[in-house]
Amino acid sequence: MERRAGIGRGRLGAARAPPQPETREMQAQSIEQITQGLQNATVGGRYRPSARPPRLNERPSHREERSTDSGNYSGPPSDPSSPEHQSLAQRVRAEVKTKEQKLMEDDMFDQGAHLQPAMKQKIEEGKFYGTSGTEVMLSSNFYRVDMRNMMRDERGRDVSWYQYRVDFKPAVDDVQKREELIDYIAENNTDIFPPLYIFEGTMIFAFSSLDEKKSKFIVKAKEKSIEVSLTLSNTFVPNNPLGVQVMNLINRKNIKDNLQLEQVQRSFFIKDRAIQVFSGGKTFEVWPGYSFAINTYEAGLFMVANIRAKVIPNYTVMDVLKATFQEAAEAVRSKPHLKNIESTKRIIGIQVRTHYNNKTYRIDDIAWDLSPQSEVRKADGKLFNFMDFFQDQYQIQIEEAVQPLLINRPKKRQQRRAVGADTNYLLPELCNLTGLDERTRKDFRVMRDLAVHTRKSPQMRSNELRKLIKYMKGKSQTQAAYMDRWGMMIGNKDQNPGNEEELFQVRGRELPPEELIMKCRGTGVLKTLQGSKEGDWDRTIKDWHMIETGSLENWGFVCTRRDQKRGSQFFSHLKDQGSKIGFRIEAPLVHVAETDRKDDINNAIASIFQNHYHNGVNTEMIFVLLPSRKADVYANVKLACMRRDRPVMSQCLLTSTIMADDKIAAVAFKVAMQMSCKLGGVPWQVKINLKNTMIIGIDTYHDTDRKGKNLTGFVSSYNKNATKWYSQTVQMCSKQEISDGLTHMMEGALEAWRYYNNNQLPDRIIIYRDGVGDGQLSYIHDHEVSKTSLFNLMIQILKRQLTKLTILLKLEKKQINQRFFRMNENGEEDNPYPGTVVDSKITRRDMYDFLLVSQKVRQGTVTPVHYNVIYDSTLNLNADKIQMISYKLTHLYFNWPGTIRVPAPCQYAHKLATLIGDHIHTEITDVEFASKPFYL
Repeated sequence: MERRAGIGRGRLGAARAPPQPETREMQAQSIEQITQGLQNATVGGRYRPSARPPRLNERPSHREERSTDSGNYSGPPSDPSSPEHQSLAQRVRAEVKTKEQKLMEDDMFDQGAHLQPAMKQKIEEGKFYGTSGTEVMLSSNFYRVDMRNMMRDERGRDVSWYQYRVDFKPAVDDVQKREELIDYIAENNTDIFPPLYIFEGTMIFAFSSLDEKKSKFIVKAKEKSIEVSLTLSNTFVPNNPLGVQVMNLINRKNIKDNLQLEQVQRSFFIKDRAIQVFSGGKTFEVWPGYSFAINTYEAGLFMVANIRAKVIPNYTVMDVLKATFQEAAEAVRSKPHLKNIESTKRIIGIQVRTHYNNKTYRIDDIAWDLSPQSEVRKADGKLFNFMDFFQDQYQIQIEEAVQPLLINRPKKRQQRRAVGADTNYLLPELCNLTGLDERTRKDFRVMRDLAVHTRKSPQMRSNELRKLIKYMKGKSQTQAAYMDRWGMMIGNKDQNPGNEEELFQVRGRELPPEELIMKCRGTGVLKTLQGSKEGDWDRTIKDWHMIETGSLENWGFVCTRRDQKRGSQFFSHLKDQGSKIGFRIEAPLVHVAETDRKDDINNAIASIFQNHYHNGVNTEMIFVLLPSRKADVYANVKLACMRRDRPVMSQCLLTSTIMADDKIAAVAFKVAMQMSCKLGGVPWQVKINLKNTMIIGIDTYHDTDRKGKNLTGFVSSYNKNATKWYSQTVQMCSKQEISDGLTHMMEGALEAWRYYNNNQLPDRIIIYRDGVGDGQLSYIHDHEVSKTSLFNLMIQILKRQLTKLTILLKLEKKQINQRFFRMNENGEEDNPYPGTVVDSKITRRDMYDFLLVSQKVRQGTVTPVHYNVIYDSTLNLNADKIQMISYKLTHLYFNWPGTIRVPAPCQYAHKLATLIGDHIHTEITDVEFASKPFYL
């Protein structure tokens, strides 16, 4: 082992060669700009004292006090003219130009950076708490993280952390081998290497610094030398976003190494407790596990722990390819290329786990023109083939010489960890599926058998969380000593002294059940009904008429000859159930197809169109009874009805759903309701207390089959009760979560409102944006909220009414880790009731946000939805109104007689985007057709 100094070595903090002479004013201005840039990349960084007032029910603190766990540490004021400050400014000025620093700043996005000043003030003043509803005490899956010992040394002095970039020459792709190299260097250079450090692929974070700003080490292994370079890239205090990232790394390393859990992406599993499940002729393993995430919330720094279950099928991607080839054997004889098409559809988008390094990848494409014998060029320019590579690197003999290569395209962050690789090639025979493919997910028996082990009740989940904390604290002396060295403590000892594993308590509110408006069957009078606390009116609706409905006279019924008798029985029930809700259904034009092949179905539909045309009537709807679940046949029906001259509503139903005599009436009732809604019917409504308000829902569909072509669904209400929706879609490139065509769709929404409201425009617009991650808020602000896009349109169209227009943009996120539980009458943890809101303590301190549970689940634990208000043009809606309207909208999804998880416009936008993206692949241009929910 030898050590060699790098070029440009020098003491940390030593001044570099001075630039061109500057005046003191110019220097101060430059330093101020750099400081401001650093503030934008951190939350409460060392240059800015915390100016945020205390929240309600929170002990006030003076500005000069330091928060120990919330990220609001304020260092001592510094003089811009001091040599220390100037040296720091010069170092930062050079380092922020690097690409790596820019990527790091992008990752550490400040959530409140793009909020309007008035909203920031509203957050600081704590004016986003609601008061309506009944207060309830809830327990949550949050555990406090105490980092006071990480912020100061033994003498009580503030400490800094050091970030080093690590480069390997030649490149070392295996992360485990990189860790072994770093550990070897640390053990053999204790005099100069930091005693306490954490390694993260290409970065080292340490409490202390190396003597040189750049150091090089040479490690000899297997008759070759590897040069390891460490370059100082950043210095920061523990309680900024980089510090939170480091704490997550420390916690994950502790769980992986000391608790010996197996890591799959960002979750950890106990492989020894795997459960074997045999179902559908296949074998699966279910691994129990956990996920962890440390972040700053309103009440401080917390670790959110959640229960996970990983389903591992016991077969490889090669097995899937062979099975697909065999299933498509008949089609392959006439059209050999079909085997590749079907295999691609089944493989693209799945997650796989490699045998040789236990890493997880997402399959983005298949290289049919490559094989293990093909030569591929590495990042350093050298050619290699996979047969030799796996033999030399992992001593693995490839059995199938003729197999395609799977392609994984890492994201930017993953490329940084993989030394810049933009494409990973994988071998099917060495990749196990880590989840379920689409075909398996549609197998009811398999999903039912797996749900026994994957869905945890609230009581089971909370008990598992308590066991986890006990396990973390009592596993071994090694892991306890590891956490003590870093100065991290995890547990809710402030709420439960001596019982730290208890769940964190938080106050919530149960909103009152929402009243429903329905039409009396006998008199036709609208009646207001008391809402259900369970958020379910499945039985109630059968006794009432739909508020708005019509009749179905000119329509076609298509079924196969085998299902003709069953189809006739179903129509009798359909007509009877339709009359119960006020929906009159006349006898259809029936056409019997010989088989369910696409040509036979197409001919049947065309025959119905032609017959109606000759009789001088327009076809209102096509109903197709399908004997099997074939995606291509279903898509063919939808496409056949999407005629350019005049699109027609379509309704598909599987024969298997009406085979049971005791269930056929219930199915007929739901189908009749759905058909009526597609034709413009309204089954129920709620009281929307916001006058002249347009509500918009936006969601994005990611198309894996069409290589980066994604679709945005956009639905907007055009009546005062938010029961009528105008639908639009626009296609866009991947990496662009919302398209630049939003302005065009907003214009269409306003024109639809104007058309149905006597040429008047709305006074208020509320936008619900579905599925936006924290890191996407900057893009959403720039492309949807900024005056250069959305407001530019508003100014052009609403010149006279702009003064009274209110625009409220709300983002909602479903894939979250937060869970909370209420105590039931038996003293056990249970799911909260629909309408439960939490807007304090476990919400984000830099956001105007709240968590809402809006649905009742029968199995497992309910997941709340995270709402984040990022723009309000007039700030005239208080928190109660915003929370209440969000809950009301979960009652207006007409495909389900109960509340749903998200507001109805978001669900409609999701259904719209999925239908167009999966099957139709073209935009709907017919205005009358787009004014009805054809996607239900």
